[in-house]
Amino acid sequence: MLKNTYFLLGFFGVGKTSVLRILRDDFGYPTIDSDELIELESGKSIRKVFMDNGIVGLKSIENRILKRLTKIKGYVISVAANSGLNEELVKLMKQNGKIIYLKTDLKSAVNRNIKRKPVIFSMIKQDEELVTRIKKEYMARNDILNRYSDITIYTGNKSRFEIAKIIDDYILASAYRTTMNSNLPKNIPTVSVQSTLIGALGVVIPTDNPTVLNAEANSKRLSMTL
Repeated sequence: MLKNTYFLLGFFGVGKTSVLRILRDDFGYPTIDSDELIELESGKSIRKVFMDNGIVGLKSIENRILKRLTKIKGYVISVAANSGLNEELVKLMKQNGKIIYLKTDLKSAVNRNIKRKPVIFSMIKQDEELVTRIKKEYMARNDILNRYSDITIYTGNKSRFEIAKIIDDYILASAYRTTMNSNLPKNIPTVSVQSTLIGALGVVIPTDNPTVLNAEANSKRLSMTL
């Protein structure tokens, strides 16, 4: 059983649900899709909740459910994209688990969401207005998630399975680190895994809040990953 909770966040259409499904079906992780809980609790589809209650009503339900989810341990949780705008909620996730940011570039975000048009953009008719709105929503979420993520995975050149594998490696490394650190004297030196060491994987662990591994664990994990 996982000792921690891992929150998958990212922009609309980045693949959170698909990656979560792979983590569950192929890697055996216990998972929760917050969108499914929203639909279960409201008795409506996400689109129907939005049409009946507007974006404020939808966000209210999302936030209520996600606050409950921050209190549990042992799951990988896919977080509704709207919640990436709620800095207080993101802070709460950070305090109670690990944030995994599935990051796409702005151009891909615009192109993908013009085609699929998520529910919050469904009322926008003009393409120019839609592009402006997508850019604004992307930049707002990107600013928050860049500051709070424990690991950022660039999704553009990776399959959903490759992304899931990187997450699996990260979770295993976290578990290994926790086990090793709990069994070592406090004076054992630690080293920081900087983004330059794993940049080839398209992964960034923020240098202002680095993942810290003891020297032995770091050496083993990087050799396994690379």
